[in-house]
Amino acid sequence: LEAQTVKLEEQRAELDQALETTKVELGVAQTENQELRRKNDLLEEQNEQQALRLAILQDKRKIAGVYIPYQGEVEGQKKTTVTWYQYDRSENIVRDSERKIDIEGEEVYVEYQMVKFTDPRVFEGGEPADGAKGGAVCVVRRIYGDDQAPNEGEQLSDSGSRIIHYSNGSTPSEAEQLFNEKFWDFASDPAKYDELGIDARQSSTAGQKVKEGQFWEIWATNSGAIYMRPGEMPKN
Repeated sequence: LEAQTVKLEEQRAELDQALETTKVELGVAQTENQELRRKNDLLEEQNEQQALRLAILQDKRKIAGVYIPYQGEVEGQKKTTVTWYQYDRSENIVRDSERKIDIEGEEVYVEYQMVKFTDPRVFEGGEPADGAKGGAVCVVRRIYGDDQAPNEGEQLSDSGSRIIHYSNGSTPSEAEQLFNEKFWDFASDPAKYDELGIDARQSSTAGQKVKEGQFWEIWATNSGAIYMRPGEMPKN
């Protein structure tokens, strides 16, 4: 009987040991499972951020348009008349922005300034300039023809000019007025980069060969580029 008792105690000890080992293994498995879940959640979050970033970079807005009412030659020089329009933030044409401009040549070029922000909250009070993190603000500076030097073109905006296509209403807020006044400072003062969250700035051009009667839309992307594409003359 004593031998049987000893054997049972040994068996119980073995079972207890096996149970403890199983508990340890189960704890390790649970820890590994939790770590896998954490990594999976992190991966999903990174994928969502990448998808959002891609969507932001692909986002674009129509900021201006040019109509070509006349194209011909005067004393051997090709001339093109351009009617310039701007669009507001809702992509409605702003009739007060209409300007007739004569350029030399048959190709229309727009020179623009881009400032790319790491954070959209460039307006006081957190109002976004471009509605998305990492957005770029593009402003057309002047327009000219292929038979002209850029500095011979027509100035369309400069320091203090209202940036209509990023406007939220007919009357600019104090924050928007500040942004309009300081945009060219943003573009030209490297010391403000870190202070204002500026990631990059550059000047560039976009252009197209045009013909009389055509209407061209000017689009700005959130990655900081401008391009021209054929469109229809707005009716509103």
